[in-house]
Amino acid sequence: MGARLGAALRTAWGTAPGLLLATGQVLPISAVHRLARTSTLVRLVMDAEGQVLDMGRKVRLATPAQRRAIFARYATCWIDGCPLP
Repeated sequence: MGARLGAALRTAWGTAPGLLLATGQVLPISAVHRLARTSTLVRLVMDAEGQVLDMGRKVRLATPAQRRAIFARYATCWIDGCPLP
């Protein structure tokens, strides 16, 4: 059935079904399926000017490696008004 549907769509549209990219190129349906199987979705919210407002995350808190990197980067307190040196 899938092969017949694909052939019918090729005849109707003159090309194989796929994903139309912003560049105007068509990504073949086989590539769309491969990407769907192997990709990870990331939610990205942007405002009208393209400023990223939210990127979502897999974990709630920073990882231990991220914490070590922050502590290594900032030798003192990095929060405004912090009483620590």
